[in-house]
Amino acid sequence: MASEAASAGAFELVLFCAVISMSLGFMNLLPIPPLDGGRILVEIVQVLIASSHLSMRVQTIIGYAGLAFFLFIFIVVLRNDIVRFVIG
Repeated sequence: MASEAASAGAFELVLFCAVISMSLGFMNLLPIPPLDGGRILVEIVQVLIASSHLSMRVQTIIGYAGLAFFLFIFIVVLRNDIVRFVIG
């Protein structure tokens, strides 16, 4: 896709790069714990609770749960790609 955008002209290539950058920024703000959006979500929860902060142990467990979610999604997508490639 990048080569197609580059062959279409400089403006199209810059537009393509901008779309990828915005997509990555949006993905980073998803409320999944290892991402920045997850950190923002934890801070919001701490403000709403207001009586105490979440312990480091709880924050670590939330982070591991987010990483497990990413691993699960990675395996599912990889499996789908392999099945699509083999089956055709």
